Amino acid sequence: MMRLSAAALLLVLVVGLAGSASAEDASCITCHRGISPGQVADWESSRHATMKITCSFCHGSDHMSAEDARLASFPDE
Repeated sequence: MMRLSAAALLLVLVVGLAGSASAEDASCITCHRGISPGQVADWESSRHATMKITCSFCHGSDHMSAEDARLASFPDE
């Protein structure tokens, strides 16, 4: 029972955090539609988008332009 409660709390936290970065992530999506439209399309059709898990949740918010692209986090590397 305790595991189920912890899992439910984690899900609420993830969804809440993902929803809080919408303006920042809108600029990510706008920029990346021109640079990597396939990746944006993949995200838009993914479960991440459905659950409002946005760019900054996984990739951080340090990368804001082409000049600082090296600051983006890649959690699966």
